[in-house]
Amino acid sequence: MSAVLVGQRRLVDKLVIGLLTRLAAIPLLFTMLVAALLVHRADPIFLGGGAAKEPALIYALGYAAVLLLGPGRWSLDHVLFARR
Repeated sequence: MSAVLVGQRRLVDKLVIGLLTRLAAIPLLFTMLVAALLVHRADPIFLGGGAAKEPALIYALGYAAVLLLGPGRWSLDHVLFARR
C-alpha cells in the first residue's frame, strides 16, 4: 500500500513542477474516476455531511483539464521539449 502512495505522490510532484505533465495526469485522472465511480458508488454526488462523489469528481475534472490543455508556458515540459 505504501508503494502505491509513493507512486501517487511522485505523479503529483511531476504535475506540480510541470515535468511530463500529460503522462502524470493520466493515472491521477484514472484514480479519481475509480474513487468516484466505484468506491463512492453508493454515496450521493454532493457533500451533505458524509462521504460523497463530489471531491473525486472535482479532482478528476482538474486532471482532465491538465491532460487536454497541457502544462503551459511556465512548465519544465515547455523549457525542455519546446520546439524552437
